[in-house]
Amino acid sequence: MDFVNQIARLAGAESDSARQLVDDLVEDINTNFDDDPEVFDRAMGKIQPLVERQSRAFTGNVQRTVKASQGQQTLMNAQRAVVSEIDQRFSDKELPEILYKLIMPGWRNLLVNTHLREGEGSESWQKHVQTLDQVFMYLDESSDPKTSPNYMPPDELVEHIEAGLDSISFDPGQRIPLINALRQVISGEVPVSDMPKVSLQSNSIAAKIGFGGVTVEEEVRRQIREKNEGDSEWQRCLARARRLYVGAWVEFLKAKSAPEISIVAWANEDTSRFVFVNRRGVKTNDISVEELATLMHDDQLKLLEESDIPITERASHRMLQNMHSQLTHQATHDSLTGLMNRKEFERELEKALEDAKRNDNTNLCAYIDLDQFKVINNTGGHDAGDKPLIIIADLLRETLNFVSPQIARLGGDEFGILVNQCDREAGNDLMKSVSEAIKGLRFQWEEDTFSLTASCGLYFINKDTEAVNKIMSSADFACIAAKEAGRDRIHEFKDDDSEMEHRQGIMEFVSQIDRALDNDRFELHCQKIQPIDEESDDVHYEILLTVLDEDDTPLPPQDFIIAAEKFNRMGALDRWVIRHAFEFISSNAKKLEHLGAFSINVSGNSLTEEDFMEFVLEQFKVTGLPTSRVCFEITETAAVGSLDDVVEFMEKMKIIGVQFSLDDFGTGLSSYSYLKNLPVGYLKIDGCFVKDLKDSPADYAVVKSINEIGQFMGKKTIAEFVENTDILEILREIGVDYAQGWGIGKKIPLTDLLQ
Repeated sequence: MDFVNQIARLAGAESDSARQLVDDLVEDINTNFDDDPEVFDRAMGKIQPLVERQSRAFTGNVQRTVKASQGQQTLMNAQRAVVSEIDQRFSDKELPEILYKLIMPGWRNLLVNTHLREGEGSESWQKHVQTLDQVFMYLDESSDPKTSPNYMPPDELVEHIEAGLDSISFDPGQRIPLINALRQVISGEVPVSDMPKVSLQSNSIAAKIGFGGVTVEEEVRRQIREKNEGDSEWQRCLARARRLYVGAWVEFLKAKSAPEISIVAWANEDTSRFVFVNRRGVKTNDISVEELATLMHDDQLKLLEESDIPITERASHRMLQNMHSQLTHQATHDSLTGLMNRKEFERELEKALEDAKRNDNTNLCAYIDLDQFKVINNTGGHDAGDKPLIIIADLLRETLNFVSPQIARLGGDEFGILVNQCDREAGNDLMKSVSEAIKGLRFQWEEDTFSLTASCGLYFINKDTEAVNKIMSSADFACIAAKEAGRDRIHEFKDDDSEMEHRQGIMEFVSQIDRALDNDRFELHCQKIQPIDEESDDVHYEILLTVLDEDDTPLPPQDFIIAAEKFNRMGALDRWVIRHAFEFISSNAKKLEHLGAFSINVSGNSLTEEDFMEFVLEQFKVTGLPTSRVCFEITETAAVGSLDDVVEFMEKMKIIGVQFSLDDFGTGLSSYSYLKNLPVGYLKIDGCFVKDLKDSPADYAVVKSINEIGQFMGKKTIAEFVENTDILEILREIGVDYAQGWGIGKKIPLTDLLQ
């Protein structure tokens, strides 16, 4: 069958020599087949070079088509984004002509280039868009630029514009006069009233800035949808068209010509546009999903099954397989690093497990997690974060090349390594060399230099290993242990390791937490936060959650928190606490009015949930609880881990009167640098610096430093782990505002506050 396919493929070739070769081979087979069964092998040897050449041509054509389609779509997306920003700001307005000259084409092109390079959410994009706002405010006599949160003085604004135009090599013959004119107008040397105006109508902005083409396709698609809005059959065709996938065969039926068989080579992300190629890989159609639906509806397009494809088209199957193998590679490998992804790594682990059981081999699985990687992302952005991931991937390939490993990017800054036939001694030595290689890395991002370390967990697969999930969870737990032991360490999971047994036991807490959520098996407790100044009566309470098992026995807090964070239960726990705490405080408002705000802990998991803010607002609305009675506590770790989400949540909550406290302050890598970005009212000094305050000059210095910087920045300070009066007196001497700990008050049921 393979030979028939190859023959058929060449039979459809445009080359006369290829067709002549096919004719000769067919005649040879017909003449000699009975006497010479090897005739097929000889024929395959002759046609294979031609087939391979044709295959390369097909693949090259498809790749060029796909690349061009992707590029066109990316450019169109950038143009649409620019049109949207201009439309939002200036639609149906009269613009000073000089602002229009800045936009068209200089700033327009700068925005497009920025969108292509860095994306719509980048800092550069936002700065360039804000520049238009600033220029407009300077040119609008009714506006005061100084009231803008993004205010730039005239000289700074003009310098930014000049640098932006320089970055896209804007024609100096246009740039210099434009900059000079802008400088005169922005500085007030030339009255704005003397400047001519340009009208920008909302229905023509795209055309006005030279991007009219981006709206043409959308308008055509809209008209088709409106025309067929009430046609249920067309709607079914639309749904079928959206299900088309790369590699699908279709037949375009034309009235006065032969049917055209094509294959889907590319589709955009929202399946609104499809590109088709023929069996030579040449583009035949670039068409919207609405147009495809119309062709289906009018019986001008037919979806083909494998059996429907003519023999001459099926001959391209091997080439299509090659193309699909490329697509498969994309599906099984990480696009950033080129390493295999988690799913593919798990498939390799399955093979390693089978090998261990069949041949009694020992195979190494290593789980690597970069230490404090989020600091890089938060400092330099995701582009900065991508660079070390690529560097680490290359380092792992180079360092482990001699053992032919399987290397994967498991997600984020986590990597997996599988080395077959690797015993414990060799495996530990191998990963020590990897750890040292990572530790020696330095990379530059703009003005910052970063160094890296990694924590590593090891699990050795043997004939007694139960399953792949056992391998992954064990290596993961070992990696967590390495991190908690101080980072930049290697920890091997052993079945008789008591610590690891404990960690695996934590997983059992997950099911208990789930049952507790289903049956409301929780209790709310609280602990006093007392002013150190004896003249103040501003007493607060922190609300604490207790999880109960089936026997009403409290679960160890640290264990269930670890389990909840590891297995994504913290969001559900936070919501339970907020719902019930809000209800309790509002229902007992009179009895609790002498107390200050109640502190409620919020995890990083909740802050990254899209609907969490809406949930909190709804609870305020439902319970009628005054927002001033609530202070959300956020750990420094959670803040650093999702800084943008945290800041956005805090800013919006502060507007309505909610207070914030930053917990565990002082233990992070860059505590002070993050503090200036976080709108908190309270700093909780981590208890590890407080509990030995009496006997540790170093801890004293740290607490004093934190208090001083907090007071300077207008924050109230709270010391945790205040266990006795000696510590309390030292804190009073330092000037800390509040104290919390067993020396102030032990944890009590929340309901005790009513007594």
